[in-house]
Amino acid sequence: MFRLQTAFAVLALAATMSSHAAANTALCKLFAKQQWSEQGTQTLDDCLRLIDGQSVDRNAENALRFGSWGDTLLAADLSVYYRSENGGADWIAIGAKNHSIDPATMSSRAPPPAPTPRPRPAPVAYVAPTQPVPLVMPTAADVAAASARDAGEVDAYTSLGVAKEQRNRCELMVQQLWRVQPESSLEDCARTMEYRGSYDRNGQLRAYWGSVYLTADPKSIYVSKNGSNWVRLRERK
Repeated sequence: MFRLQTAFAVLALAATMSSHAAANTALCKLFAKQQWSEQGTQTLDDCLRLIDGQSVDRNAENALRFGSWGDTLLAADLSVYYRSENGGADWIAIGAKNHSIDPATMSSRAPPPAPTPRPRPAPVAYVAPTQPVPLVMPTAADVAAASARDAGEVDAYTSLGVAKEQRNRCELMVQQLWRVQPESSLEDCARTMEYRGSYDRNGQLRAYWGSVYLTADPKSIYVSKNGSNWVRLRERK
């Protein structure tokens, strides 16, 4: 009888451990060349390693690689892992590389089975700016010219050919990732960049408002239609 009870106890413990292990795994997918590829059921750490191991230009500014673990979108740059729970609109750092990530801190439920694969949003569309032209920061000459013209808010709107009440999607650089904001006015986008954006290596804030470029130095906020001819929107408060 004792041996039988012991055998049942061992089986129960094994079932519990198996259930716990399954709870910490989910379907892992890699996103490369605009295609998703399934990598089977993986732990979070293993899925992150698979994503991180994808071929990428290491000389690129962010060297980003993408994937998913269950319903959670994942990304990796040269030193940090990120997650997104809303289709790539917002990205949150979840840990530095070479450190184990606790799955309990993430929404890790795998999607229910479906008869046909469900389309998933491409994260690249959210972490890259809408404008493909490289952003060229205003030079000292540009700043001096804008100041000499006394280009205030009205002149900036006139130069851009947009109305104050016009609304567009706002994208700003936050911790080396492009973050998409709800549609807003140009001034609201500038204010969001001012208070939520991250400075780049040149000490500049960067954002896009529709097809309009925005940047800011410690004194003023500038706008441009082409990324090279800058007009001062306003001084920073």
